[in-house]
Amino acid sequence: MRTDRATYHLHLEPEWYRVVLVGLLFLVTLLIIYWPSFTGEWHYDDYYNILENKNVQIESLDAKSLRKSLYLGDPEHGGHLSRPLAYFSFAINYYFGKKQVVGYHIVNFAINLSASIFLYLFIQHTLNLPLLRLKFGSVSHPVALLAAFIWAIHPIHVTAVTYIVQRMASLAGLFYIFTLYSYARGRTTESSLGKWAWLAAAALSALLALATKQNSAMIPLSLFFYEWILVQGVGRLSLKKTLAFGFPALATLALIGWFSLNPETFLGSYAKIRPYTPLERVLTQPRVIWQYLSLLFYPTQSRLTLLHDIDFSTSLVSPWTTLPAMISLVLIFIGALFWGARRQPLAAYCIIFFLINHAIEGSFLNLELIYEHRNYLPSMMLFILPAILVVRAIGYFSYAQRLQRGLLSGLALFFSVIGHTTYGYNSIFSNDRLMWADNIAKSPGLSIPYNNYGSRLWEQGLFEKALESYTRAKVQDRYFNLIQKGMVHYNIGLYYSLVANDPETALGYFETALAIAPNNRKIRLEYEKSRGHSGDFIIRIGGSEK
Repeated sequence: MRTDRATYHLHLEPEWYRVVLVGLLFLVTLLIIYWPSFTGEWHYDDYYNILENKNVQIESLDAKSLRKSLYLGDPEHGGHLSRPLAYFSFAINYYFGKKQVVGYHIVNFAINLSASIFLYLFIQHTLNLPLLRLKFGSVSHPVALLAAFIWAIHPIHVTAVTYIVQRMASLAGLFYIFTLYSYARGRTTESSLGKWAWLAAAALSALLALATKQNSAMIPLSLFFYEWILVQGVGRLSLKKTLAFGFPALATLALIGWFSLNPETFLGSYAKIRPYTPLERVLTQPRVIWQYLSLLFYPTQSRLTLLHDIDFSTSLVSPWTTLPAMISLVLIFIGALFWGARRQPLAAYCIIFFLINHAIEGSFLNLELIYEHRNYLPSMMLFILPAILVVRAIGYFSYAQRLQRGLLSGLALFFSVIGHTTYGYNSIFSNDRLMWADNIAKSPGLSIPYNNYGSRLWEQGLFEKALESYTRAKVQDRYFNLIQKGMVHYNIGLYYSLVANDPETALGYFETALAIAPNNRKIRLEYEKSRGHSGDFIIRIGGSEK
């Protein structure tokens, strides 16, 4: 008599003491490799989103202050909700610790630790699903532990954990993986009450993920493929069951995710902000995905940095790697969906999960081309397959203890190297000036690292060296956000205004900066000071203040 895979329930959870031991292992290991991060300084977008954001700088926990923290801009005068839960968490941090970085880092660390534990639980549960249990159930614990451990200590995630503002990525990742885990528990729990309690938890967690970062809008698609490939098993009948079971909830979440995206992200002017067009961004992203994969499987410290320099694709053949990168990813996705899903469902799901969760930030949206923190979520399933190979290999050579010990020693060495790389990357991120100097060494063609390095020199009173760095940024003239070019001219203008006492030269730089970034208040203020009055300023920008 045939047993329906989707309703076949088992006790799938590891013993509580095993979860505690896994949690302790993760805690101790992550404390060691992330220790330099706890005193890490503010960086880059931290300033705009936290240090200069009055909405999150609350002095009380009254309803008005908390409501204001959810918005970008004045909620009464054109402000809009954008990643409200992330900003709310920054506001709570600010209330208790003001601008002291340690509290923010502790929260980020706790988020990463929690995500790692839930990733272990999700993988262990998944490997014990009826469809996979016969093949992977006996090794579900070591595979889940190894896969989650590699993910947790991977150095590519430093920018999602140590870079404070990227709590947006890590917190969304935590809610995302908890959504998947809750859904999996709900689909395999015997009691009706337990089933709906877990599914309700999944729905709530999905909403929290969407309130943290918009790329969580892919949750419905991840759940659909999970249900169809791993719970039901691929087939026409199972597809109908999957759609019937999950369509209402998935459609609701998809709509919420769609409307949570800021229309400005779609409609924002590329011409004013980007040196590339929407089409050129789409053409570039397959090459970016392959670069991500190379960083995930070859994560040397010499290749990891905050701002990567990459040539954007202007056509299918420029650069020549554009078309091969695009074709190969399409073939991999199609192969996973139509061949792998039937024959190797676990491998297929891991591949599909990685690709679809890069889809939003890898599309035509008005975003920067490449950031390491964008891999925090998509890479969660990526190390399951290597973990299976390692565990199988260790088990296979059980008859040869010397060889088995050699494999275990190699694995320990691998962990040591990865952990050392993560520790070193955190050490670089602990100091803003050091981080930008490192970024210059790794991406010498970009302008912004020179500009921001110059700003750190300026803060230390090294004005001549700061000018050298600003000038280098101006000469490089390579930006992925054209508005930033205005800040380079602004900083050089400050030097001539405050240090060289050359107001005429300073005015020229402020004028250029204002033409590039007309809405920047700091630039406007310095321009007005240089002019000596505001009348000419108003005429110069078109007859009206903006």
